[in-house]
Amino acid sequence: MLSRLFHINNPSCGESEAEGQESTSSLLFDADIVTGIDKILLCGPPEVGKTSLLFETALSFADEGKHVLFICPKKLSKLPLLAHGRTQPSSVTLKNIQMVYLETKEEFLNYMASIHMSTARVSHAIIVDNIDAYFPANMRNEDLSLVAKIFALTVDAFLFQKSKQMFGNYML
Repeated sequence: MLSRLFHINNPSCGESEAEGQESTSSLLFDADIVTGIDKILLCGPPEVGKTSLLFETALSFADEGKHVLFICPKKLSKLPLLAHGRTQPSSVTLKNIQMVYLETKEEFLNYMASIHMSTARVSHAIIVDNIDAYFPANMRNEDLSLVAKIFALTVDAFLFQKSKQMFGNYML
């Protein structure tokens, strides 16, 4: 799957690049491939490439003409490392990615809650880099409700965006 996501030819596979090449959205969310998954949590230690992988996913969606909301706690000083063989993204691709920098958990929670009131473009994907930056530094049992609230508002915002895609701006 990663070879298709990053447009890398798999040497053991006899398919040409045009054949068998599926869109990122169908690879991640097509019911025939993965049943019922439309949310993914990516975890790992620092400096292993999570931001690069998430940004590559955002670029893949944007290449397909889909709008992506990419949220992170700090402004990126440069584009994350691109996948091997990928050229610099075009300005058209980058325009499909809305970068939002939210430094505090209060800013993050308010933004997620405000998505219901936004008249901005509908996002086909919401990617949150370093979501753990919005969690307390030293987690205690009483902090679990805050973590649940952060995830619940994020999932709710995604589902709301998904319903706007299906029904337009007319909500039932």
